[in-house]
Amino acid sequence: MSLEALLEDGQRSAVLRVIYGHPEISLGELASFVMSDDPLAPVLRTLTIDELLQVSRTAQGGDSDPSAIDYARLGRAKKATGEDFDELAIEVLTAAGRPVAAAYLRTRLGGPRWKLQASMRRLEAAGVVRRHGQTSGTRWGLVERS
Repeated sequence: MSLEALLEDGQRSAVLRVIYGHPEISLGELASFVMSDDPLAPVLRTLTIDELLQVSRTAQGGDSDPSAIDYARLGRAKKATGEDFDELAIEVLTAAGRPVAAAYLRTRLGGPRWKLQASMRRLEAAGVVRRHGQTSGTRWGLVERS
């Protein structure tokens, strides 16, 4: 990952933490800022509600604890596709040692939601991972081998 990309990711994270840390900011204030000429306005324009919710889960001690993120693996995962991405997903699940939520995986693997979903489907079909639960309660874990 290039220095420029790392800095852009850092900006996104910082903006998200500021918004989350100041719940008194109104949507009107955010809208005004988005339309301004401020250098950070383009960053704010591309943020998603899902990203803000991930910050919320992290702050509440959820599955998205950032202290255990391997940023080198995260950088590789953002570029990886197919089987290469699947191998990185297996690494994350192995390190977790327990079934984890999709938010946990996305925090450590990055990328769009569909990329993770496709990987989990491939790994489940191959008998490598097992899905536990449904919808928002879904957890993914490695199949125990004897």
